[in-house]
Amino acid sequence: MLNAKWIWSFQAHFAQYTYWRKLLWGILLFPAMLQGQVCQGVIYGKIILKNGETYQGQLRWGNEKALWDDIFTASKNERPMRHLLSKEEARRIKRRTEEFKYGFMALWEDKNPNANFAFRCYYGDIKKLTIQADNTVLLRLKNGKEISLRRNRGGDLDKKINVFDQQKGKMRFGFDRIHALEFQDTPSSFNCPLGIPIYGKVSTTRGVFEGFITWDREECLSKDKISGKQKGNNVDLKFGNIKTLKAQKNGSMITMRSGRVLFLNEHDDVSNGNHGITVRGLYLGQVTISWEDFISVAFLEPQLPPPAYDYFKTPEILAGTVLLNNGTRYRGQIIYDLDEIYNVEFLNGNNGKYQYFIPFSFIQRIEPQNDKFSTVYLKEESQLLLGGNSDVDGGNHGIIVIKPSGRAEYLEWKDIKSIDFD
Repeated sequence: MLNAKWIWSFQAHFAQYTYWRKLLWGILLFPAMLQGQVCQGVIYGKIILKNGETYQGQLRWGNEKALWDDIFTASKNERPMRHLLSKEEARRIKRRTEEFKYGFMALWEDKNPNANFAFRCYYGDIKKLTIQADNTVLLRLKNGKEISLRRNRGGDLDKKINVFDQQKGKMRFGFDRIHALEFQDTPSSFNCPLGIPIYGKVSTTRGVFEGFITWDREECLSKDKISGKQKGNNVDLKFGNIKTLKAQKNGSMITMRSGRVLFLNEHDDVSNGNHGITVRGLYLGQVTISWEDFISVAFLEPQLPPPAYDYFKTPEILAGTVLLNNGTRYRGQIIYDLDEIYNVEFLNGNNGKYQYFIPFSFIQRIEPQNDKFSTVYLKEESQLLLGGNSDVDGGNHGIIVIKPSGRAEYLEWKDIKSIDFD
């Protein structure tokens, strides 16, 4: 049984961030300012087509991701070790890992068809996406570093992009027509034509999560709609008009802000076909709750605005100290699970059926417990026991530490006692 002490309220930790403390007094003194600050949380930028046409405005991936703190997901085109290790370093690793059960060199040489390493970061960490030939996309981070991604391996590069240009109207483009996307600060005058980010308190079998919400892995704005049937008739309700929603045996009981009460069923939005309710909070990243563990939600006015584009700072290389079970320490640049190299990338793991994505920049320490779980200590003095993913269990491909001398040390997961990040 996993202890409920690992579940916390997002609200309690929001106020600990300097970014939010600076905004708090302004919001309390000038409530009208909050609307504009909330709207700065939506993705904004310029689309440049292959024919030279440009469109600028709010961007949304399909009918889903629309906010700077949504997680961008795509598959890496190649292993990052190609760029970070010399041929001599690679040969040394090969000699030490010929018996490695996951086939390190197969991963290195991309000969393993199942080695589909994912890249994840916040949309707010991205400076530019440039589409190239052969299904390749170059993602440029805010530090100027580029990561080569593949379009044909799923993720957000397979989706249509909606751009809401104030002069040209709404347009929709596939990546086959796009040359580049340039992300920009959302203007302070922007007025959220699609609605503001959804905020609320989600009651679950293990406690309450408070923060910005994505419903059924899609809806995240107040003008998005929740769908279902009431006595066989189709009903669509805007999230901004809903006060509370409570899960029932085969549907949901919904109370509107007007006081009207409806029971809806026969749709993924309001029944056990729901793909999960995601709550996003700055101190943790995000957690997705299964319908089985969901009890109810109270939708609230945002107490604080979501992060704007300039909240997301320059990415840094992962670095720290790895302690082995035999007492040996290695300090230097860290390549985690053979592919994560930046602190804006995510560690993924499950606590029961609760799925977590945590940026490495939020993590202080990782301690493998056994082949199934690791304890993850956060910089906000909280901890989680996570499993069910190669980031935190025995499926981890191992750690590479590049020492200040430039020498690379490959360390197997089973030999690691702890990893402390700078």
